Amino acid sequence: MFKCIHGIAPDRLCNEIEMVFDRHGVNTRNANSLKVTVPKPNLECFKRSFKYAGAQVWNSLPDDLHNAPSLNNFKVLYKNKYFRST
Repeated sequence: MFKCIHGIAPDRLCNEIEMVFDRHGVNTRNANSLKVTVPKPNLECFKRSFKYAGAQVWNSLPDDLHNAPSLNNFKVLYKNKYFRST
């Protein structure tokens, strides 16, 4: 999802996602947010697709991960936040 949002992924994947702020032209609280629109699934098997599951996981991440300046920085932040050994 990070690659799609920042235009690093192939176009076929980047075109699959829709940003919340692209949904309409009104300036709202989410105008500067990097949240992704989660499509409504009609079938249970759609919940396993990249478009649905990727959006769910991406939106559940904190904003500091969304705003990482690079892919490597995103990976480091993600690993430190979720895979810290205790």
